[in-house]
Amino acid sequence: MTKILAFLISTLILYFLGSCSADDSRVVPSNPELKVLEVTSESIVVQWSYIPQEVVAYELGISKQILFEKATDFVSKTISNTEDKYIFEDLQSQTPYYISLRTIGSKGLISHYSSPLEIKTTFAPPQNLTLVKERTTPQELFVEWTTIIDAASYKIDLSEAEDFSIFR
Repeated sequence: MTKILAFLISTLILYFLGSCSADDSRVVPSNPELKVLEVTSESIVVQWSYIPQEVVAYELGISKQILFEKATDFVSKTISNTEDKYIFEDLQSQTPYYISLRTIGSKGLISHYSSPLEIKTTFAPPQNLTLVKERTTPQELFVEWTTIIDAASYKIDLSEAEDFSIFR
């Protein structure tokens, strides 16, 4: 009985060691590094390092909650392995978002999501910018706009050209 048990154990060990080679189809692809390229009031652009051969697609997840896979607002996007960046659009301004990435291997194996990045969208630009003509003189310019909640200050650029190529 002991010899049979030893034989079975050694057979299982050899099977396990033999089935874990570097080219094993059961190897889950690794996650590339995810970074933020640009953030606006309505969009976030992310990019990741390209992993050749072992990846057939990437899956990006986004949510307003850090435990995003369980969140009701969780959205995932599957992206071709030929892409290395994605633009999340139509987001809310001044809102924190959590974005994470995982890989899908050629044999259908899927990695875990990477640690989420927390990214906060920026302020939306002021709306209803209006020149107050009755208060404007050759030496002074008066402008009004809709207040942005939580804005600490405003920067006003003045240009002689409509495309702002010439600043005053």
